[in-house]
Amino acid sequence: MPDESESPNPGTAIATLALAVVLAVRVLTGTFSSYVEVLALGLAAAALVTSYVLCRSSCVEGRVLAVLVAVGAGVGVLLATTVGSPGEPARPVGWVDVAVLALAAVIPTTVVLERRRK
Repeated sequence: MPDESESPNPGTAIATLALAVVLAVRVLTGTFSSYVEVLALGLAAAALVTSYVLCRSSCVEGRVLAVLVAVGAGVGVLLATTVGSPGEPARPVGWVDVAVLALAAVIPTTVVLERRRK
Protein backbone atom coordinates (compact mmCIF):
# COMPACT_ATOMS: atom_id res chain seq x y z
CA MET A 1 0.00 0.00 0.00
CA PRO A 2 1.47 3.38 -0.98
CA ASP A 3 2.40 5.87 1.67
CA GLU A 4 -0.08 8.75 2.08
CA SER A 5 2.62 11.24 1.05
CA GLU A 6 2.97 9.33 -2.23
CA SER A 7 -0.73 9.47 -3.18
CA PRO A 8 -1.60 11.26 -6.44
CA ASN A 9 -1.63 15.04 -6.46
CA PRO A 10 -4.51 15.99 -8.81
CA GLY A 11 -4.61 19.76 -8.29
CA THR A 12 -0.98 20.33 -9.12
CA ALA A 13 -1.09 17.76 -11.92
CA ILE A 14 -4.02 19.53 -13.60
CA ALA A 15 -2.40 22.95 -13.22
CA THR A 16 0.88 21.63 -14.62
CA LEU A 17 -0.95 20.03 -17.56
CA ALA A 18 -2.68 23.36 -18.20
CA LEU A 19 0.72 25.07 -18.16
CA ALA A 20 2.00 22.58 -20.75
CA VAL A 21 -0.98 23.33 -23.01
CA VAL A 22 -0.64 27.11 -22.63
CA LEU A 23 3.09 26.97 -23.36
CA ALA A 24 2.42 24.86 -26.46
CA VAL A 25 -0.20 27.39 -27.59
CA ARG A 26 2.31 30.17 -26.97
CA VAL A 27 4.82 28.43 -29.26
CA LEU A 28 2.25 27.71 -31.97
CA THR A 29 0.70 31.20 -32.04
CA GLY A 30 3.76 33.33 -31.36
CA THR A 31 6.33 34.88 -33.61
CA PHE A 32 9.47 34.33 -31.59
CA SER A 33 13.06 33.71 -32.51
CA SER A 34 13.92 30.04 -32.80
CA TYR A 35 15.72 29.65 -29.45
CA VAL A 36 12.77 31.12 -27.52
CA GLU A 37 10.43 28.64 -29.21
CA VAL A 38 12.76 25.78 -28.29
CA LEU A 39 12.92 26.91 -24.66
CA ALA A 40 9.13 27.26 -24.41
CA LEU A 41 8.66 23.88 -26.08
CA GLY A 42 11.16 22.33 -23.66
CA LEU A 43 9.26 23.80 -20.71
CA ALA A 44 5.99 22.48 -22.17
CA ALA A 45 7.49 19.00 -22.47
CA ALA A 46 8.83 19.18 -18.91
CA ALA A 47 5.42 20.32 -17.67
CA LEU A 48 3.75 17.40 -19.47
CA VAL A 49 6.15 14.87 -17.94
CA THR A 50 5.72 16.48 -14.52
CA SER A 51 1.94 16.26 -14.83
CA TYR A 52 2.24 12.54 -15.59
CA VAL A 53 4.56 12.00 -12.62
CA LEU A 54 2.17 13.83 -10.29
CA CYS A 55 -0.77 11.75 -11.56
CA ARG A 56 1.12 8.57 -10.69
CA SER A 57 2.40 9.65 -7.27
CA SER A 58 3.06 12.82 -5.38
CA CYS A 59 6.76 12.23 -4.95
CA VAL A 60 9.11 14.98 -3.84
CA GLU A 61 10.82 15.02 -7.22
CA GLY A 62 7.52 15.63 -9.02
CA ARG A 63 6.58 18.50 -6.72
CA VAL A 64 10.03 20.09 -7.04
CA LEU A 65 9.96 19.74 -10.82
CA ALA A 66 6.47 21.29 -10.95
CA VAL A 67 7.67 24.33 -9.01
CA LEU A 68 10.83 24.65 -11.12
CA VAL A 69 8.90 24.47 -14.39
CA ALA A 70 6.37 27.03 -13.14
CA VAL A 71 9.06 29.42 -11.95
CA GLY A 72 11.02 29.00 -15.18
CA ALA A 73 7.96 29.75 -17.31
CA GLY A 74 6.99 32.73 -15.16
CA VAL A 75 10.47 34.23 -15.22
CA GLY A 76 10.67 33.71 -18.98
CA VAL A 77 7.41 35.56 -19.56
CA LEU A 78 8.38 38.37 -17.19
CA LEU A 79 11.71 38.86 -18.94
CA ALA A 80 10.20 38.71 -22.42
CA THR A 81 7.52 41.28 -21.60
CA THR A 82 9.60 43.70 -19.55
CA VAL A 83 13.19 43.57 -20.79
CA GLY A 84 12.81 41.61 -24.01
CA SER A 85 14.82 38.78 -25.46
CA PRO A 86 18.49 39.46 -26.28
CA GLY A 87 18.60 41.66 -29.36
CA GLU A 88 14.85 42.24 -29.37
CA PRO A 89 12.62 44.82 -27.70
CA ALA A 90 10.12 43.88 -25.01
CA ARG A 91 6.99 42.40 -26.50
CA PRO A 92 3.44 43.37 -25.53
CA VAL A 93 1.61 41.31 -22.94
CA GLY A 94 -0.98 38.96 -24.41
CA TRP A 95 -3.56 36.61 -22.94
CA VAL A 96 -1.13 33.69 -23.16
CA ASP A 97 1.40 35.59 -21.06
CA VAL A 98 -1.23 36.33 -18.42
CA ALA A 99 -2.25 32.65 -18.38
CA VAL A 100 1.37 31.52 -17.96
CA LEU A 101 1.91 34.00 -15.11
CA ALA A 102 -1.30 32.91 -13.40
CA LEU A 103 -0.37 29.24 -13.64
CA ALA A 104 3.16 30.04 -12.49
CA ALA A 105 1.60 31.41 -9.30
CA VAL A 106 -1.03 28.67 -8.93
CA ILE A 107 1.32 25.68 -9.20
CA PRO A 108 3.58 26.45 -6.20
CA THR A 109 0.47 27.41 -4.23
CA THR A 110 -1.21 24.07 -4.93
CA VAL A 111 1.98 22.21 -4.03
CA VAL A 112 2.06 23.93 -0.65
CA LEU A 113 -1.68 23.58 0.02
CA GLU A 114 -1.85 19.92 -0.98
CA ARG A 115 1.22 19.14 1.11
CA ARG A 116 -0.32 20.86 4.16
CA ARG A 117 -3.55 18.94 3.70
CA LYS A 118 -1.76 15.61 4.18
